[in-house]
Amino acid sequence: VDQGANWAPMAAIGAGIERIGMSDDGQRILAARDHAGGAVHLSTDGGASFSTVPGLPAGGNWISAAVSADGQKMVASQNGTVVAGRTVLSAGGGSTWTALTTPMGMHEVALSADGTTLVGLTHRNNGSDNTVYVSKDDGATWTARLSLPLTGAGNLLRVAVSGDGKTLLANTWTGQSWVSFNGGTNWGSNNRTGYWYGTAVSRDGSRLFVGDQDNAGRIYTAIRSTGRLSTAGTTGYLAGAQYTGASLQYLGNDTWLLTGSTGTLHIR
Repeated sequence: VDQGANWAPMAAIGAGIERIGMSDDGQRILAARDHAGGAVHLSTDGGASFSTVPGLPAGGNWISAAVSADGQKMVASQNGTVVAGRTVLSAGGGSTWTALTTPMGMHEVALSADGTTLVGLTHRNNGSDNTVYVSKDDGATWTARLSLPLTGAGNLLRVAVSGDGKTLLANTWTGQSWVSFNGGTNWGSNNRTGYWYGTAVSRDGSRLFVGDQDNAGRIYTAIRSTGRLSTAGTTGYLAGAQYTGASLQYLGNDTWLLTGSTGTLHIR
């Protein structure tokens, strides 16, 4: 509560805590645990006490948990490499839970702070899918937004989302990081490979963070300056530094032609 200057232990819930999600006020905390049978634990008093969420699918290996800003929407997922339906959602602050129908077993799930966007990913260990999926209707339907080859492109491992659901960051194991600024419609990747285990996006989507498990455990950050990007179209957007200029000609049918530019202009 003092920006990390002091730390105090929460109530013990067992070994193997994989993920923790927390509401903005710090009162509702959801923890996913994958050891000793695995379970999902919920605190409504800032971590002073936890209770095991009852009635969830058996099998353990709960590895993902996320909570909306107001603490009313929560999501957790098992490491079901093949089995679908082991992602669960609560829309009532943890009072009741619903098992979602997912395309495959979700290895990771993320939830936007406003609670409107669910993001899940599968990975190629299941033998048939290496995809980021997005749902805008509490998991009723899912849309594939980024699909990577089953060989050579890296195993999708972690995903994060901005507060409004527009900025998505997906990391691969021994591969690249992929980012989208328009909810998954268009993606770009970095030019550095690594064991990208840590993944985070700031609430406003302007800062991206990745952690490399190897290479001395380095943390990399990227800053996206808002205000220098064009509105995302059906095939991308323009990006440039301050005072970059662009000349556009409208061709009709919502199509523009770039006829000239000054400075360094990127078309994405």
